[in-house]
Amino acid sequence: MSKGYKILGLAIVSFLFIALFTFRPVNASEEVTLKDTVNKSSYKTIEAVRGDYTEKGAVMNAELTFLRNDGLAIKESEGTFIEYLVTDGQMVKKGDELLSYRIPFDSIAVEEKKLALELNQKSYEAELMRRETEIADNRNSLMMKDHTTIEAQILNLRITKLEIGYDQFKYQGEKNIEAMKETIEEMKLSSEIKYIYAPYDGVVYNLDERLIEDQSINPYMELIRIYDIQSAVLYAQEVGANKLWYNQEVSVSMVSNRQENKGITYPGKVISMDSVLDNKANTGMIFIKLDDESLYSNISKANITADAVHVHDVFVLPLKAVNFNNEVRYIYYLDETGDIHKQYITGRNNGVDMWVYEGLTEGQKIIVD
Repeated sequence: MSKGYKILGLAIVSFLFIALFTFRPVNASEEVTLKDTVNKSSYKTIEAVRGDYTEKGAVMNAELTFLRNDGLAIKESEGTFIEYLVTDGQMVKKGDELLSYRIPFDSIAVEEKKLALELNQKSYEAELMRRETEIADNRNSLMMKDHTTIEAQILNLRITKLEIGYDQFKYQGEKNIEAMKETIEEMKLSSEIKYIYAPYDGVVYNLDERLIEDQSINPYMELIRIYDIQSAVLYAQEVGANKLWYNQEVSVSMVSNRQENKGITYPGKVISMDSVLDNKANTGMIFIKLDDESLYSNISKANITADAVHVHDVFVLPLKAVNFNNEVRYIYYLDETGDIHKQYITGRNNGVDMWVYEGLTEGQKIIVD
């Protein structure tokens, strides 16, 4: 064997020998000799016990938005404003009256239509009577003739033609008179108060405070805006919300003037893009929907929290009892004789406590400081 191979073999054996004595399994412990020789009983300790461990997911300053909203105006070509029947920020139901108005009413035009209707009816009745008389006269003439003659057959065809014309005239005349009556009724209704109604359940905003009674309005003027309560969501950037996921139940606390009201929380749920109306949710955003839709009229911003991890009957230590050396975690504990030992552990933490997977036994006296 060459000298080079001998040196390489020696290096491998030396490495394995060193590794054998330096490798520590997760549950390994070692006795520790501390330079400080103070009374060991003076160390503050806690007992390793089982309990509950929780990790919170959170989103701060989520903002309210409505994915559907509509500006409302009158449908007629012109009108005059009367008054708003709701206040800014008010919750409304579909079909609620939001504001009242009138459209121009010409009383002279209505009277002219009534006179025209009266004349039309008289003319119609007179013509109807004339046609009825003509048919009756022809029928009388037919009765005086021999029905087998050509002259009688021609007269019979004439009567049939007159009867068809009579029916057509009667149908069209009645239709025209009914149309004139409907027009007059519509003109009369124009003098009555009209309303803009809520097209769906929502919250109303943007009332035009400049409008006064009898002010002229038109269909191009937005008089009020309604926000669909079904499309209301709280949204925030998804960055930093990695502990929240679709359909997760969350707690929502209101934020007002940069102050969070932690004393009162409301239930909600994380929704996905296909849960949002019209698929208007943007990628990279997280959307939360409150269980109680009535809250949307009183909210602008909110903080969101949720139990991302919650486990029972596991070893939980305060983080101040855990020591870190890069990726290695360990604790110090006192044995029954009072000697101090170093114990390697594995687990995860929430910034306050650590859930210890391995390395602890129940009843161990863990040194806190």
